[in-house]
Amino acid sequence: MARRPTKNAPMPQPMMRPWMARVTALALLGLVVFAIFSLAIQPLHQSYARVDDALEETATLKAKYEGIAASRKALEKQLKTLRARQNKSGFYLEGTTNALAGAALQEKVSSVVEAADGQLRSVQSLPGSEEKNFEKVGVRVQMIVTVEELYDVLYELEAGETFLFVENLDIRGQRSRRRNQDNNEAPELAVRFDLSGFLRPKAS
Repeated sequence: MARRPTKNAPMPQPMMRPWMARVTALALLGLVVFAIFSLAIQPLHQSYARVDDALEETATLKAKYEGIAASRKALEKQLKTLRARQNKSGFYLEGTTNALAGAALQEKVSSVVEAADGQLRSVQSLPGSEEKNFEKVGVRVQMIVTVEELYDVLYELEAGETFLFVENLDIRGQRSRRRNQDNNEAPELAVRFDLSGFLRPKAS
């Protein structure tokens, strides 16, 4: 008669089926591949991406600096021309002293008013002054002009190569009238203003 198994005897383990073994092996392989990708391949890919960004930024900066370098010659040529113009007549008044510059300024005012067909009443020199280390020279002008002549005078004075500044402009109407080129009566204006410029700075 067969003996009954005791309670302490080990139970027989069931055998793992073949398909379950394959699934487990594939799962373990997937975990290994994921671990390799996370620990090695992904950081390497991110590093390459950063290198690509740096190369792209470098190429952009290179193109920008090449453009600046290409325009350097043109800028140097413009600067050379500007300096030549400044050395020739420049932005400053002609003359090395206040008296000479004032005389040249009076002569310029006379020629401009005459060319505009205006009537110059007087040109008086103003006391010299200094503004931000520049010596200022000025004259006070009084003239009789029409509106069109006033426009021509002011434009010619302020649009020239020499820097001239019109200040304290005072305009008053006159009773007398002149006929213009169309035989129309043009009202005359009594105009007074101060005109100033600057002497060329002395070389230190």
